[in-house]
Amino acid sequence: MNTEELMIGDWVSLFQGNPDGSSCNVQVNYIGEYGEVGIEGCEEYTSANCNLLFPIPLTAEILEKNGFTIKEKWAQIGNFGNSPLIMWHFVDDPILGDYNTELEVHQNDTDKVHVHIPCKYVHELQHALRLCGIDKNIEL
Repeated sequence: MNTEELMIGDWVSLFQGNPDGSSCNVQVNYIGEYGEVGIEGCEEYTSANCNLLFPIPLTAEILEKNGFTIKEKWAQIGNFGNSPLIMWHFVDDPILGDYNTELEVHQNDTDKVHVHIPCKYVHELQHALRLCGIDKNIEL
């Protein structure tokens, strides 16, 4: 990953794919000028170079753990009331295989404005929610 892809609070994986099989899911707590990223959640490290950080794939299990209702080919959270309806689509693509494509946000049932945001990884979901003004802590 590179620092331009990250924001404070993002969930990422440290050392994903190490030969010894070790990895650790961590949260970004600062982003330095030269690729150094402060992290929380791994006892041994408080910072790492961004080239040691990897995105965490967004799964149905993670969505469900964070309040999304899982349907056959999509998941949703919220409703048309005081909160926006957020839908996350699963798409079967013959070339890419199972591939989660986008987050769709409907502010209310009368607005014609719908936002479609590519969203394959946990940190992308976090960015999309922030972009829509939704303050939600994601749990892994």
